Formats: sequence, C-alpha cells, structure tokens
Amino acid sequence: MEILRENFHAELPYIKEAIEECEFIAIDAEFSGLHTEPNRRTQKTTLEQGYEELRKSASQFLTVQIGISTFKFDPRNGDYVAKPFNFFVFPTTVAGYSPQGRCFLAEASSLDFLAKNRFDFNKWIYNGVQYMTKDEEESYRKERMKYLNNEYDDIAIDPVHEEWLNDAIERIAAWKENPDAINFINIQTANNYQKRLIHQEVRRLWGTELHAQGAVSFITITKAVKTTEKVSNDIRNQKQAGIQRDIKNSIGFRGVIDLLSTCGKPIVGHNIVVDLAYILSQFVGPLPPTIEGYKRMIHETFPTVIDTKYVSCSAEVLKGLSYDTSLPALENMVNSIHFMGCPRAVPNARHTRYHLSRDRSHEAGYDSYITGFILIRMLAHI
Repeated sequence: MEILRENFHAELPYIKEAIEECEFIAIDAEFSGLHTEPNRRTQKTTLEQGYEELRKSASQFLTVQIGISTFKFDPRNGDYVAKPFNFFVFPTTVAGYSPQGRCFLAEASSLDFLAKNRFDFNKWIYNGVQYMTKDEEESYRKERMKYLNNEYDDIAIDPVHEEWLNDAIERIAAWKENPDAINFINIQTANNYQKRLIHQEVRRLWGTELHAQGAVSFITITKAVKTTEKVSNDIRNQKQAGIQRDIKNSIGFRGVIDLLSTCGKPIVGHNIVVDLAYILSQFVGPLPPTIEGYKRMIHETFPTVIDTKYVSCSAEVLKGLSYDTSLPALENMVNSIHFMGCPRAVPNARHTRYHLSRDRSHEAGYDSYITGFILIRMLAHI
C-alpha cells in the first residue's frame, strides 16, 4: 500500500492497527546518498571510524522512502498475513514561524540508482509525507505559542528605515485620532523587515488597541474590537486548536516511528544498522558521538532488533545454502527446495501492490516485505 501526504492521515488509524496486532515488523529504507567521502573506507578502518562515517552520512543525506511491513500469524493455516506499506517521506517546511527548511546532500550514484529502479522524484517532493523530529516539534510549538501570546523579540531599527518608519507611525496615529476615518489604514512595505517593524511599533505604542495584519506588500491596521472575556477565551481556544492541528500535521511520519518504538514489537531489517542510523537521525534526533551511545539509542528506541543478514551468516544450518547474503540471494534461498513446508507470508487483501509483482525490488515497501518473508522462512528452517 502506497502512503503519500494526501492519504497519510486517513490511513494512519489502519497503520496503527496493523502495528498493534502483528507479531513483528520489517523495515527498509532508500536514501539520497550513502557516503559523504566515497572510497575512503579501507581494510584498516576501525569500527569507531566506520560509525563516525555512518553518523556523518545519516546527518547530511535524507531518507526518501521507507517500507514498513507488519506480519501477523494466522493459526488457521500456519502462514503469516503481511501488510506492506510504502511511504514517501519529505521534510516539513513551515513558513513564517520556525526555520524548518532543511539543507541536505545528494549523491549522484544514489540518485542514479533510484532513477533506474523507477523511483518517482516528483511524487517524493510534491506528495511525500511530512515529518518533524521531537526537538523540531518543541521548537515549532514554542514559536507558535509566542505568536499566540504576542511575545516577540524586538529587532533593531536600521537608520536607513527610520525616516520611513516615523512617517508610517505618524500616519497611523493621525488615522487613529480621526473620528471620521475609515475603519482601517494600509501601510505599504517593501520587505518582511519593514513588516516586522510595523508589527513591533504598533504593539509597543498601542498594545491591544490596534491590530496589524500582514498582506503581500502592505500591513493593514485596524482598531481592535472590544469583546467579552468569554469571546476572547473562545478565540484563543480556537487559535490553540489550530496550532495543535498544525503540529499534528507537521509531525507526520514521525508519529509512525513513535508507534514502532512504543509497540515493543521486534523490528527486522536486512543490514539494518544503516537503516536504523538514518531513521534515528532523521526522525528521532542526532546520533551520539560514540558507537556505544548509538547502541544504547537503538535499544532505547527499538528494544528488539533482528538483522536477517546476521541470521543468515550465524546460523550453522543455513551455511552453504546461499551464494551470498544479499536480499535477492536470500529470497532465492528461502524459496528453494530446502525450505519446503516452511510458513509463507501472504499479503493482506488490501495490499495488492506486491501480490504478483516480481519487479519492485529496491522499492522500500517491497524490500521490507521480502525481508520479513525471509526471516519467517529462515527461522522455521532453523
């Protein structure tokens, strides 16, 4: 099932239900790049050096697509019912209140790889599910509450704009004292700095008597309408509800990561250390400076983690059954005669995208589905 910005909130209850009812969850991710310094790693690279390179890459590249597949055991036939979700994810950009716009790197070889595997870049940018980290959420919340409470940090008045500002204030004062004036006055502004100055000076000189409302190229000043305390509280409550709604929408995909963290279900991946580094860095918070700190962060977020690549290498009974440990090779292995009679993974009826398709490899949703399928068959064989 493809999840985009346009259907994310409608499908979120279904996604939550799938996570809560399953036995385990498999994940996979696609990225805008992998190496900030290609070809730097050698045989002499230590574990700590490798982690530092991974930490640096995870902080500068983006996770562009995430696959999450849930697997629920069906006691009627011994198989597992899979619900694969394929999420396009793109950073939240909130204008006007908080600097949420992100700069990120892209690696040419990674973009080429995505393009050759039919990745839809327009869908990613225009319709990717938004998200914020917890720190970004808190910063945004504080910014919005400052706006609601009229708590602004004053800015310095540039001498270049001082004459213009004095003239604007004189015009506003004359309009305010004129009993025959219309109920508003427009002050032309050349840029956002001038708009900020008008807001600041109107608030400083007249407090709640006047109200300033920004437009494209001017500020409209009106006289505040006196209201009862109940009406004032109702207006404030409406604004607070609007802020909470904006925050909920902006949190977006991070809410799914929160669900994965709190559900306590095993998280499965193939070579999962890389996927987790990017996911934690992008949706939870900055990675710790040491590999020991990274391990703690993983297990605090996801208590049980299983790597299918590690299982395939460490289980004696599986050795020699596959020509390598790549995902396609392990898929071929668990579909071989050696695994006859092992449980299957069958997509739920709503998840038809991967029913018969064999050409969606490197789509995160498909790869997460195959990862879970491989684990089921390997553990049954072991």
